[in-house]
Amino acid sequence: MRWSINLPDERAPLLTDVYDKTDFALYEAKARSNRADLRLAVGQLYDYKRHVPVDDLHCSILLPERPSADLRDFVRSAGLGLVFKEGERFNFDLANPVTSN
Repeated sequence: MRWSINLPDERAPLLTDVYDKTDFALYEAKARSNRADLRLAVGQLYDYKRHVPVDDLHCSILLPERPSADLRDFVRSAGLGLVFKEGERFNFDLANPVTSN
């Protein structure tokens, strides 16, 4: 599932990537695990979470590979989780829930 967020001053809705309603988890997927993409994902998740009416919302960034240690620290310091592929499995490094406003 994904959210379509209609805002009065915007022409097009904001479209989230993946929302898992069983875990109250919103994921922003990126094709690369570099600094620019992670910075963009953090901003997107903070923008979306203001408009997603879910209590105890968990927000994480979904990546194709493990980012550097500094970028993992950056994402954790923002209160977000990471999910990244290692080999044939995904590694979940989840943060505390980020509640919606």
